[in-house]
Amino acid sequence: AELLSSDNPQRVYQIAVDLDKFNKERQTIESLLSEKVDLEVKKFHNHPVLVLSGKNWHEGIIGIVASRIKEKYDKPAVIISLLEDYGKGSARSIHGFDIGALILQAVQMGILTKGGGHKMAGGFTIKKENIDNFRDYLISSFEKISHNTNNIISLDSEIAPSAVNEEFLKEINLLARFGSGNNEPKFVIENLSVVKSNIIKNTHIKSILKGRDGSIIKSFLWNAIN
Repeated sequence: AELLSSDNPQRVYQIAVDLDKFNKERQTIESLLSEKVDLEVKKFHNHPVLVLSGKNWHEGIIGIVASRIKEKYDKPAVIISLLEDYGKGSARSIHGFDIGALILQAVQMGILTKGGGHKMAGGFTIKKENIDNFRDYLISSFEKISHNTNNIISLDSEIAPSAVNEEFLKEINLLARFGSGNNEPKFVIENLSVVKSNIIKNTHIKSILKGRDGSIIKSFLWNAIN
């Protein structure tokens, strides 16, 4: 706040230097912790919910790492930093798996000491002896709802092929910023036919599509081929 509000150039410069130093330290800590967590993931890679723990993992970084793990494996991820007999945890979830509600239920059941959150993220305190119970509880909860969440895509509206233009994109961007509680809109265009399609660099797909109204759409799908 002081960096943005100060009128003193020397003070602003010093704050900027300090913030840059702290950020680089955070990046180093995050990189080292990510390496440790990646090794831990190998023990539980078949689990639908990843619950990982380690001694003295930096509490200020575990939320960032949990987000990285969730994105990398497309699974709910829980990272727990242990200090003696207790741990502090940070959780990140995927669509359809309300991690905040499950954390609150786990508190009520006595599995967690305290905690809370929302559908996509949460934090908590747990006794070391309860980590396995918490993992089992989350996995069991996921398996009960997974048949309802697999391959579900929430859409906002059907649109015509002719709607894919710069003006439409500008109007959608008026709704930004997007995130939890204000998800980026998703639209569907039905009955498109493929006029031409090519694989680019063995990884991407470039296509020319035609709508039933005769509109032509050029598309590019990044990293579509694994």
